[in-house]
Amino acid sequence: MQRVVNSTSYILRALYIGSATLFAIIAIMNFSGESANSYYSWLALCALSVMLTVAAWRAYLLAAEYRILVQIMALSVLWILALAISGGIANPANALLLLPVAIAFLTLSRPQAISILAVILIAQSLFTAVLLLYSSHSAHAAHAMHTPDASHYFGMSVTFYVAAILLAIAISVIRKRLERSQQELLELRENQLRQEQILAVATASAQYTHELATPLSTLSLLHEEFAEEFPEHPVIKEMAEPIQRVSVLLKDLRAVTHALDTNKLSIVPIVDIQAELREQITIASAQIPVDYVFQCDSRCMVLADQALLPALLNLVRNAAHEASAKGNGELLIKSFCSDSDWLLHIENPNASMTLAKLQQIGLKRMHSKNGLGIGMMLSHATLERFNGSLTVSLTNSKRDNSEIVVQEVRIPLYTGNGN
Repeated sequence: MQRVVNSTSYILRALYIGSATLFAIIAIMNFSGESANSYYSWLALCALSVMLTVAAWRAYLLAAEYRILVQIMALSVLWILALAISGGIANPANALLLLPVAIAFLTLSRPQAISILAVILIAQSLFTAVLLLYSSHSAHAAHAMHTPDASHYFGMSVTFYVAAILLAIAISVIRKRLERSQQELLELRENQLRQEQILAVATASAQYTHELATPLSTLSLLHEEFAEEFPEHPVIKEMAEPIQRVSVLLKDLRAVTHALDTNKLSIVPIVDIQAELREQITIASAQIPVDYVFQCDSRCMVLADQALLPALLNLVRNAAHEASAKGNGELLIKSFCSDSDWLLHIENPNASMTLAKLQQIGLKRMHSKNGLGIGMMLSHATLERFNGSLTVSLTNSKRDNSEIVVQEVRIPLYTGNGN
């Protein structure tokens, strides 16, 4: 925005300087006893142009949204005054007033640009009124408007109205399309950057999975040997569950990676997702009280792959961390189906979420003291693969009016017709 303001300001200063030069030349050409009034008028316009040029260099004191408006308005008034003393609509240079209209609709907001157009059209109306008044008081008042010159000038005025309005509409339409294209390109670039970050994380995950597999296998073999030699030792029994858990997680990670490589979706019953969520949450967040409200039956299904469950668990872990930071909070997980979507609501007490974070959450990496800060971004990208969405909002609890965070996952239901 600042670059546009600066470049437009340079163009307007050049127009001021050009106007001052032109007015000075015209004043010199009219320097004679018979044209003294015209000489002083053009000299005054030249001085005004110089003053506006100097003022334009000090225009940075104004806010950016008003700086260009004031400069274009001043240029329009300057040129209107020049036309007023040189024939009005009878002057072919009258078409130059289309230039401020074009600049205004290219750079200003719509109300500001319309104000510039209105001033110029009002000036044209005054020029036309003067022409009509002059014609009615001429020696041939009865048929003055039927003379070739009067009809020609009146036609020029009408043509200017049409040209100015059509120019304003055309530039507005083109500008709107350009802004829409720029917004689409910006969103495409943001998605590309996010996909690059996700690809980097996936590559690192695959590498670490491969590197962890060998020591885990070695550790499992050692555990089996120790279990045969010391079957009743309590430490051996305690090690069994963590080792098995890590093995299952690595297996799941391989399955997710394979699903991403093949990009093949399958039909997944929501009741299976609910059961798996309940089991994983019980294992990972046993210290946090969780209230489940699952209302979906076996008829509800979605198209997804192995990456869906980790994405949902990321959201639940974030909610559990917030509840743990709050100290006395609990989670509420609701699952239900609408006519066309499966909705999963995750509610937790708010400990650190702000409105500023809400605007960026899921779109970029967030600063985190307890992790990499990419969980929400990965979950958001994963849900988009299934034509789903993730929205996060702050609201007040109906129980005690405390502030809570609500994460809503929405995924289209599988209907058997390709969706």
